[in-house]
Amino acid sequence: MGAMTLLVDRRGSVLKLNRAQALCLTYPNGEEHRVGLYALRRIVVQGNINLPSDLLRECETAGVSVILLPDRRKGNSVNLFPHVESHFKLRQAQYRAYFDEATRLSIAQKMVAGKIAAQSLCLSRHNLGCDLSSAHAYKASNNESLMGIEGSATRAYFAKWRSLWDKAWGFKERNRRPPRDPLNALLSLSYTLAGNNVGQLLTGYGLDISLGFLHVQVKGRPSLALDLLEPFPLPSD
Repeated sequence: MGAMTLLVDRRGSVLKLNRAQALCLTYPNGEEHRVGLYALRRIVVQGNINLPSDLLRECETAGVSVILLPDRRKGNSVNLFPHVESHFKLRQAQYRAYFDEATRLSIAQKMVAGKIAAQSLCLSRHNLGCDLSSAHAYKASNNESLMGIEGSATRAYFAKWRSLWDKAWGFKERNRRPPRDPLNALLSLSYTLAGNNVGQLLTGYGLDISLGFLHVQVKGRPSLALDLLEPFPLPSD
């Protein structure tokens, strides 16, 4: 698997493979670029791009994931992960943990507690005092109350975090679908790329990425990848 990310966001662009397995990108004005498919880790597409099915098949073979960003900043991103051989016993363990309510809640609590602790550490490194306590996560009796605790902590975190940025950036709070300022746009893109990285790793181990312990199942959403991103707030340095 390669290391590069290819971003295509110019409407009407065409992606195709040549006989040498090089990926050819052609813009509407006739400008062309080429890159080896196996040099890529992922392809990120936004807007109306010509993406033929034979290219998607080769991405599967090459281990290249594809992210389809929502057009006109609406909707959710779609991740197309390459298929790998499943580690059956590991996936069985995931299902057993998920369908045991106590275990599922315990795992989700650890994820939220880790997120709150990481947020607190990030703020303290910038001398921004806060009263975030990861202990609150373990008081939740169900997933709904746990998500409420996570949401309250995140709002408090971003209320402090925004002071690190010049007001010209226009950041007041975390928002999305669509993001309403440059910082939120960068945050959303960064979370999307990070989630894709985690999703590829999870898929590589044969786990079911649609089955999250904290995030509920939504069609097309890599809930387990979102779970594992929780303890890692994006740095501000």
